[in-house]
Amino acid sequence: MSETTTSYHTVRLLKNHVYPTYQLFAVMGERKTSPQAGLRLGALTVMRWLRDRLGPAAPAELEQAPDPADYLDTDDSCLCSLHMNEGFVIDLVSAPEQGMWSLQITEPDLGSDPGNEGQARPAVPGRVLETNVAFRITSEGLECGFQTRISDPDGSQEKAEVYRLAFIRPLLRDPAFGLRQIAPLREQVERIGTVEQLKAVARLWRDKRGQLPLVLFTQLCPEKAPLKVDQRIKSFLPQSTFVPFDKEHPLMVPQQNGAPVDPPYDMDGLARSAAAFCRCYLVEEGLRKKLAELTGAEIGAGDIVRLEPMCFGGACRVDRYRPSAVRQNERMAELKEWCLTYPREKAVTFGSIKFLSDARESLLSRTAEAEAAAQQIEAQWREKLEQMEAAHKAELAQLAGERQALLDKLDRQKQFQLRLEREKEELRAESEREKAKLCQELEEEREENAYLKRRMDRPALHGEIAAWVERHFRDRLYLHPKAVALLADRSAQGVDAALICDALDFLATDYWDRRYAKISEAEMLTRCSEKYGRPFEIKPTGTATVEFTPAQYKIKYFPGHTGVPVESPLDYHLGVGNAPENLLRIYFLHDDRNKLIVVGSLPRHLKAVSIK
Repeated sequence: MSETTTSYHTVRLLKNHVYPTYQLFAVMGERKTSPQAGLRLGALTVMRWLRDRLGPAAPAELEQAPDPADYLDTDDSCLCSLHMNEGFVIDLVSAPEQGMWSLQITEPDLGSDPGNEGQARPAVPGRVLETNVAFRITSEGLECGFQTRISDPDGSQEKAEVYRLAFIRPLLRDPAFGLRQIAPLREQVERIGTVEQLKAVARLWRDKRGQLPLVLFTQLCPEKAPLKVDQRIKSFLPQSTFVPFDKEHPLMVPQQNGAPVDPPYDMDGLARSAAAFCRCYLVEEGLRKKLAELTGAEIGAGDIVRLEPMCFGGACRVDRYRPSAVRQNERMAELKEWCLTYPREKAVTFGSIKFLSDARESLLSRTAEAEAAAQQIEAQWREKLEQMEAAHKAELAQLAGERQALLDKLDRQKQFQLRLEREKEELRAESEREKAKLCQELEEEREENAYLKRRMDRPALHGEIAAWVERHFRDRLYLHPKAVALLADRSAQGVDAALICDALDFLATDYWDRRYAKISEAEMLTRCSEKYGRPFEIKPTGTATVEFTPAQYKIKYFPGHTGVPVESPLDYHLGVGNAPENLLRIYFLHDDRNKLIVVGSLPRHLKAVSIK
């Protein structure tokens, strides 16, 4: 029999490139809606979108949330906080009493249509998407922040698409909400027909608070607006204009009136699809020269002007008009792509908004600053008290007649000092509680990250499970050579490798902590449910079964009196399922001296003996 060897190597860690795609900072535009009511309306709108995304997996808090249209008939108690970790991570923090509401979704890239093999864009391996939404009440009103961040492995060829979050359009259209960034955001092309309107657009362009680009279409002069003439109207034209009719080369004649006309672009379609990406305007012909004067660019009839925000350089670009329908379509496609990708990797500012990831860093920073401030205050008061005490002693030495009054004053100072010490102790205790809370959160995050890393490293083949166990659970779980051989057996292929890895992960973490770290059974079951979405049952094997079938239920492990390993019973087993397609059994023993779970047989069910 030929013996095969497995080559092992260290898996290299790859750096990730994190960048934003869709970004928008705005303020609720409807001034008749109070900021607190607007916060409730905006949060309910996003919660409905989140419920639709989760589908049947939506928790009860989202299922029972009121409809956004009923935002005035409910109070802020409908705004829940929740945390979900189901392969994606959702953190929703509601603090309406503080004027804040925030959502963060972290998920792997599953492609444009998850589950569909024919999806237009397949998933990018290693790509992680982070969606951030936040509302905050400030003196300016209700500030709204929306951002999608992408984490790509270094070397990824294509940047992620820029998708506008689906709930932004309902917020934009809602008459009780609306969105404003200096001026209201619209889904229509705004016609500029007066000098004052044009100056307002120029002021909007120059305002450094603006972060959206402006697209300005200009009208065509009569000579730049040819008409296609079909066979039905040829008879109305002078005889000299007749040419043979050809569908591919239709007859083109100039307009006879002198009125400017709108350019032959789908301007309304661009304004709708690029809403909350850019602003669209149509400048009438009589204002074209004034527009050229305000922008400092040479602008012809029918040209398209792109104005980038001043905060991003304020560049002005003019796209020249081309009479060819093919060139016009190419121009509009390129313009639309430019608008829809403009916010990608831009340094957009979000006012007073802080997304959850930024808030965590800010909390750690504030805690450190609070500790430093407490120490500084303590030192200042200590110095001040020492100075006061020295002054009292000097005064007592000089004024013997006022000794009693000074003693009374000193007693009052001591009481004051005691009060300060109590306050200092309270501050120190509060700081310690906050520190312990942060440490617990960090520890939970570390445990979660470790589980995710193990899950990402999980092998697909049964023969690689032993190496995976060795990498991650060397000090907790030991696969006996007999168990390793059973995994490599062809009969083991019928049991799902992912189910085997989940069960071994459970034994090495939650069950190990229950036996040796003494966590409660309730905590063990809670961890099991959150991580694996199913229970694992641990039972004794039974003395009769072990004694009647020792070849199956014993392994050579514990040393005998001569120091040589002797047959040791596999007196416990983990069981999953009863049907053949989902049946799993793992038989093991406890090495309490070394705090090891020793697995001797898996994954098939061994013969059992029952005595009646």
